[in-house]
Amino acid sequence: ITADNKTMKYGSEPPAWTVTATGFVNSETTANLGGTLTFTTSATITKTTAPGTYTITPSGYTSNNYEITFKAGTLTITQEKLSTPSGLAWDSTTLGKAKWNVSTAVAGITITYSVQLFKNGTASGTEITGLTTTNYDFSSAIKSAGAGEFTFKVTAISRTEGDNFTVFKIETDALLRFHTN
Repeated sequence: ITADNKTMKYGSEPPAWTVTATGFVNSETTANLGGTLTFTTSATITKTTAPGTYTITPSGYTSNNYEITFKAGTLTITQEKLSTPSGLAWDSTTLGKAKWNVSTAVAGITITYSVQLFKNGTASGTEITGLTTTNYDFSSAIKSAGAGEFTFKVTAISRTEGDNFTVFKIETDALLRFHTN
């Protein structure tokens, strides 16, 4: 009796554990066995278990007619990917306000952002880190930097339990021209 290998994405509910049984005669199946099939895993498996490979071990069936051998299977938990930041643009209602979109449907993933302003293609000021919103107001930094052409870069960082992470970086092609009088 071998535990079936399973795969799940981080943030998903664990799959149902199943087995494949071989070696029966007379059209018998696991329904002809005594005991109760149970499973143990090499870690407690929940939707927030860190990505990796875990052992699934079946046990519990008994029989007077068969010598039962239990074999482990594996559960592979894959890392959930954030969508790449998109929709990077300058807000048309607030001069110097940058905005973007990032989506993930996974509970338990914390997304933070860092943004960097560029003036004429060169980093301007300090990169802003630890943002939890999908916008940032650069208006003061732009006014302080003076006339020029400004773009910005967003980095989205997802963090899960065990500090597994995926990083996406994208620069906007949105251009803001700021001139002083």
